[in-house]
Amino acid sequence: RGRGRKRVSRHRPFFDPTLIRVGSKNGGTPHSVQAIYSDNQLVGFFAIKKGKEGNYLDHLWLLPEAIGKGVGRLAFERIIEECIDLNIEDFFVVSDPDAEGFYLRQGAERIGEVESIPQKRMLPRLKYLIEKPK
Repeated sequence: RGRGRKRVSRHRPFFDPTLIRVGSKNGGTPHSVQAIYSDNQLVGFFAIKKGKEGNYLDHLWLLPEAIGKGVGRLAFERIIEECIDLNIEDFFVVSDPDAEGFYLRQGAERIGEVESIPQKRMLPRLKYLIEKPK
């Protein structure tokens, strides 16, 4: 893709696109995975899965010390950019209940719940519609 690892500033997060994998050797689900760095430290990652039955923000994880500092918001902006690059118009998120507010603030809409058998609870299911740049 021609994108290299880029440091934005000492205090702004930057993303490592060297982890991007679009497509799979075995014909599986295409996806994108990127590491999130802040102050030259790995603080999280995200993964987008593109599939026939819908696209998913499969993972967005941050270390506790990165939460509340704007890293998640900037990561979400990067996720939207990546979705546009992958021609994804919308995606679903199955969220931890504690993170639901974050996704709602980013513009996602709650569309239902999904049962988590391992956690023995219901998890919010959200949908985010991507607005194409003009």
